[in-house]
Amino acid sequence: MSSPFLTIAKRFCVGFALSLSLAVPSVFAEEGPPSSSPRNNISEGFVALYNLDYVTARRNFQVLVDSPSTELLGYTGLVVTSWWELTNEYDENDPAAEKEFLKLVERSVVLCKKRMAEDDPHGLTHLCYGALLGIKSRWEIVQGQWLKAYLDGKQAYKLQYKAVQINPQLYDAYLGVGIFHYYTDTLPKLLKILTWLVIRGDRELGIQEIKSAMTQGQFSSQAAKCFLIDIYSNIEKNYPEADRVCVDLRVELPESSFAHLVHLMAIQNLKDWPRLEKESNEYLARIERGLPSYRPAYKNRGLFALANSYMGMKRYDDAIALYSKIINELDNGDRWVTWTILQRGKCHDLKGDRAAARADYQRVLKRRNVWLFHDHAKKVLKNPFVSTPDQPI
Repeated sequence: MSSPFLTIAKRFCVGFALSLSLAVPSVFAEEGPPSSSPRNNISEGFVALYNLDYVTARRNFQVLVDSPSTELLGYTGLVVTSWWELTNEYDENDPAAEKEFLKLVERSVVLCKKRMAEDDPHGLTHLCYGALLGIKSRWEIVQGQWLKAYLDGKQAYKLQYKAVQINPQLYDAYLGVGIFHYYTDTLPKLLKILTWLVIRGDRELGIQEIKSAMTQGQFSSQAAKCFLIDIYSNIEKNYPEADRVCVDLRVELPESSFAHLVHLMAIQNLKDWPRLEKESNEYLARIERGLPSYRPAYKNRGLFALANSYMGMKRYDDAIALYSKIINELDNGDRWVTWTILQRGKCHDLKGDRAAARADYQRVLKRRNVWLFHDHAKKVLKNPFVSTPDQPI
């Protein structure tokens, strides 16, 4: 079962929930000194998340949970932390992490329902409730629970839009609204018509709202940049602009291997192969130096980007050797290794070794289907991969 709304949700529901939970109303502006304020805990918590430091993130959000006035914000932050770790470290496939995540979601939703009966002058309850339902919807999509995902996702948007109506100065909240407006207006024509039965999209308005969150929001700058990178990379195909936003993101998050990896993918879209080679080697060097967010477990991702630079420069033997190293030595079962197998197959196709290419595509089909890899593998099984100027490798 599927729907136009689910098509949207699959693209941005995680970030939608993340963006919602980044906002904090001005009621907290004058509470206590900066070192102990909720603003400081939220800011440090989410910077820690981008740096993949889940311990620091949880510590900051737990401080909010322990205060009645910020309890809901704290639980929302803990839910996002649990999901972010489940996604980045466990590929959304770890029973213990899943159990923790679902327990936090249930507890937080119960609290939101209780608070909805109270006055909400700053939009905080609507904001957090929308965030929680948005991330819950994303989880339900992963589980194939399409009807639940549709209902929770639709309600998440309504709650967040209501938060904006309650408090138009809550600029962080415009990110979720802008994401929805943009993506609903960039669907294929038939899906767009059907989606209008739910909510009408507006491409230009969506971009403006996302940029407002980026420039005027208190905590959503990084999240807004991530979505602009996705929009410019995957829909607008404005690769130079995606690269520019990536540079800005890395200035804001200089210690984040996540921001660095996003930039590697943007450089790949630009097909600036020497620059991709240089940045990939820098990513790997930071792992060797033991920088906190550059963990050894991420080495396959840096080598993957480096191998792509070789493939782009038509150094096919070097690329295949590096892809094979990842597959044979660093296969931890995650989606990046599945992508590596797919890329090695494409490289075999470019070399003219169709048998080896087909073997890799078949291997992809035997692994867990993430990021539409099965669809890609079926396509190149039918017709050999060919590199063209307007097609990313």
